[in-house]
Amino acid sequence: SKLSKEREETLLSFRFLFFSFYKMASNLFRIRKLVPTFDRVLVKKTTPVNRTVGGILLPEQSATKLNWGKVVEVGPGRRGLDGKYTPVLFKKGDNVMLAGWEQPVKVNDEEYTIVREEDILGILELEGEEKK
Repeated sequence: SKLSKEREETLLSFRFLFFSFYKMASNLFRIRKLVPTFDRVLVKKTTPVNRTVGGILLPEQSATKLNWGKVVEVGPGRRGLDGKYTPVLFKKGDNVMLAGWEQPVKVNDEEYTIVREEDILGILELEGEEKK
């Protein structure tokens, strides 16, 4: 009983030290840039609009989950059998419609989504935004 109590205290102190170090390390090391690999694309999803064009506030339940966002970073492309890369069709700043098969990632307290090029349905042109 005494041995198990000492073991439990040791385990608790180890957990405390581990989580303290983890928190300290996460504050010390900030990710400067995340570049996706191969044909993957890093997207910042768009937040739902809670106000109409006329300025009327919408209730939260009417705000639908939008499945599109802005491209933040792109990978080098898909590697062919000859070893050469076929570049990704999308570029930084494109507004894209997502198919729904995405991998959420968190970088420096910001939430992003990583998708394969083939899981992007198309490029959106938004009203009021200049063409590039």
